Amino acid sequence: AHFEIEWSKEDDSNLLIGIYEYGYGSWEMIKMDPDLSLTQKILPDDPDKKPQAKQLQTRADYLIKLLSKDLARKEAQRLSGSGNSKRRKTRSKKNKISKCIKLEEEIKQEIGRA
Repeated sequence: AHFEIEWSKEDDSNLLIGIYEYGYGSWEMIKMDPDLSLTQKILPDDPDKKPQAKQLQTRADYLIKLLSKDLARKEAQRLSGSGNSKRRKTRSKKNKISKCIKLEEEIKQEIGRA
């Protein structure tokens, strides 16, 4: 963010929380909430200093766009089954052969009992 004050990721998070709690565009309400720690950062008394409402709206739009893209990417990964999910190990031929022999022995035992 190109504001005339120091702005951090935490400030971005608090801005989004404020939008969630008070509504998009409720900059005065967000500024007055002491839990958001934005009182001294947004809507400075000097109208020439940033961030004013226009810059907050632009920043909020950008952050929401980033979140939407990230959510869409995660959803696409989930639907395609890729991503960080663990994949099954492929069986070696040895395991397949030993399983076949074991199954063959079990079948012979069943036939012997019948």
